[in-house]
Amino acid sequence: RSEAELTAALELAFSLDEEVLLERYIPDFKEVNCAVYRGPRGLVLSGLESPGRRADILSFDEKYMNFSKQTGDREFPAVLAPGIGEEIRETTARVYEYLGMSGIVRMDYMVSEGKVYFNEINSVPGSLAFYLFEKDFSEVLAEVTSQAVAEFRERARLVREFSSDLLAATAAGAKAPGK
Repeated sequence: RSEAELTAALELAFSLDEEVLLERYIPDFKEVNCAVYRGPRGLVLSGLESPGRRADILSFDEKYMNFSKQTGDREFPAVLAPGIGEEIRETTARVYEYLGMSGIVRMDYMVSEGKVYFNEINSVPGSLAFYLFEKDFSEVLAEVTSQAVAEFRERARLVREFSSDLLAATAAGAKAPGK
């Protein structure tokens, strides 16, 4: 919010690492989460959640240590202006496909003044996000596992082997050309 806060945050960040990613401060935002996985009939997108927060910025402790999901301190489904939910769900599907992802991931967004800002991707084991799917967890897990096995088998079909003396010659002490 101020140059002094930025300077202090940068000093702390650079004491922890050599590289720092800066993000613009977005005031008065609403966090929205959407999870996705590939099921037997295509992508399965979750409902949208807005986790509760008690401060300007959702801290690590508040998000991960206070377990707001279990206390009901969240909005599910998230109440959003028309079109915002569709934009978030479409972006989630596009990012998942573009990055060639598999398994369950949760993508987090910030919504402020009618604009959607992509925030981060939480992959397994960081987030199973099963609580966002409006179905039994055992069904979600069965679909994800079945899809993982199918993808493994498909990739295994692509592996080809052939005989070559190239490595045998190197192992026998052959010299590189020109030496």
